[in-house]
Formats: sequence, structure tokens, C-alpha cells
Amino acid sequence: ITEIGAVKVKEGKKVEQFTTLIKPDYHIDAENEQLTGISEEMVKNSPKISAVIPDFMKFIDGAILVAHNAQFDMGFIRRFANAEEFEVKNKVLDTMNLARETVPSLKRVGLKEVAEHFNVEFRHHRALNDAHATADVFIEMMKTIRQEKNIVIIH
Repeated sequence: ITEIGAVKVKEGKKVEQFTTLIKPDYHIDAENEQLTGISEEMVKNSPKISAVIPDFMKFIDGAILVAHNAQFDMGFIRRFANAEEFEVKNKVLDTMNLARETVPSLKRVGLKEVAEHFNVEFRHHRALNDAHATADVFIEMMKTIRQEKNIVIIH
């Protein structure tokens, strides 16, 4: 992890965000720098993940977590939270799975394709940009779901 970005959504509006660069325990190679745009220089004075986890856990406390391809992101979050003796108990929704249900006509359900479908701006590979795009996609999906005529909610 070289960056964490998260956006809180309440009543269909983005209301708060959490973002920080992370100084990793490894050298950022050229491939990762090209992919993310994050360089060694950018993170040299940033905190380690162990210092960020307590604040991040406060930020997500009591929230339903939403991510695109949630299994990937949640693996990292749980691993680093557990290392700092935190347990992530939040419910998790995956916009990739929701896209398969709400937009079955899409051939690919990557965040880029889903964002394009919902006319959401998407500048990939920076954590906060991805979080904003996912939040906007989720908001649009919820509008689509509310418009459906044949929804049954069970518990």
C-alpha cells in the first residue's frame, strides 16, 4: 500500500474523505510508479501503514464499506488492520457484483467500464480518485435499483 483513499456517502451525497500517502516497507519500483504515479520522493515523509490504521479504522467505524472488486481491497485492509490488532467487522458491498446485476448488458465490469456507463469521471490508479469514482458509481447504481419495479428485500 502506498496510498489510502476513502469517501463517505450519506443520503446519496459524498460528505467526507480520508486520504494519505503511505511510506511502504519496500522500494517503489518503476512499474508501480508508472502505474500509480506515486514515487519514492512523494512518500519519503509519509507515515507507515501502522500509524495510519487507527485513524482509518475510526473513519470506517460503523460504516458499510463499498469497493469495486472488494475482495482485493478488503484483503489488504484486513491484513494491515489485523497486524495492528484491529478487526474489520464492517459489512462490505462490491460495486463490481452490483454492476453485473444492475447493468447486465455490460460485457466488462471493470471500474472504468462501469464508470463510463454511468457517465462518471474516472482518473485511474490514485486511491482517492478511485474512491470518488466508486462512490459516484455506487450512488448511480442505487438510483437505478430504486427505479426497478421488481425488488424484494429479504433478511
